[in-house]
Amino acid sequence: MIRRIQVSNFRSLGEDVSIELGPLTVLVGVNASGKSNVADVLQFVADSLRDGLEVAVARRHGFAGIARSEGGRLHDVSIRIEMEGGDGYAAREFALTSADNELGYRATHWQEDGHLRPTDKFEKIAIYKIFPNRLREAQRPDFTHPMREHGENWASVFRRLPRETTGLELLAALGRITGDIDDYRVSSVGGYLIPEFRHTSPDGTSSWRGAVQESDGTLRVAGILTALLQEPPLTLIGIEEPEQTIHPGALGILLDYIREASQRGQVLLTTHSSDLLDLLNIDEIRVVEREGGTTTVSAVEESQRILVEKRLASPSEIVFSDGRLHGQSKKAAHG
Repeated sequence: MIRRIQVSNFRSLGEDVSIELGPLTVLVGVNASGKSNVADVLQFVADSLRDGLEVAVARRHGFAGIARSEGGRLHDVSIRIEMEGGDGYAAREFALTSADNELGYRATHWQEDGHLRPTDKFEKIAIYKIFPNRLREAQRPDFTHPMREHGENWASVFRRLPRETTGLELLAALGRITGDIDDYRVSSVGGYLIPEFRHTSPDGTSSWRGAVQESDGTLRVAGILTALLQEPPLTLIGIEEPEQTIHPGALGILLDYIREASQRGQVLLTTHSSDLLDLLNIDEIRVVEREGGTTTVSAVEESQRILVEKRLASPSEIVFSDGRLHGQSKKAAHG
């Protein structure tokens, strides 16, 4: 399990940001606070190990695209990820600094510590931004693993789910959320894969609908669950704003399945939804704030934690009482 991320100056993140991770960790903050930048730290590490550091930096438009800028100066970037498991402890860290060369940067530090060999585990990280319209598109067979960021190969991953295990879990979740889906299949038409769902009405009448006919909410739930249940399991899966296009009444059901999935591999969510916030345990929340262009991340302030634990206030009431959820001070968070 990844226990801690320590990062300096990656995109909007400031100096010495330390983030503790659990089985389920939820980054809460207003729009443009930097939640996606925190998630991208993990994706960047995975990309650098799978495809090479040059490729990972290039995907983010060069060193200037990943380094925090202040007064026209690019800060040095450093990242350290710590992992614990049954076999012990391991960490991977590296630092990048601006340089006058072809790449625009140089790696000044690269190290792997501990008894575990975590490289393959750090490679198995994926952050998802799943859009229903992308899932509606006819897709060619694509055996890429893990599932692509926006669900570009969702149909292929969906088809590969073991029918009698994770396939049934996904079907049960869709049935609970929609009330009438009771079966699924993936058909092959003209070289394309077409996911279909069977809807059965109370009078027993059934009909199959292709993905193009399904609602945004149904498709997004199907895409999120496919990402969470894909085989083989990933070390960590991130889902950006899972509440989008999903009815608030269905969020509790979706969160139940997210919690179950977090026992197979860690899950990281980003959100600014009050409906989702009130379903969380206070220890799962990490507060993301941005002031003066710099992002900080911390646990919930102790006084507010007590209010929530005593049920004197809900997380959303604290958030919207003055517009934000307060994190611990930097000194408290690290002391």
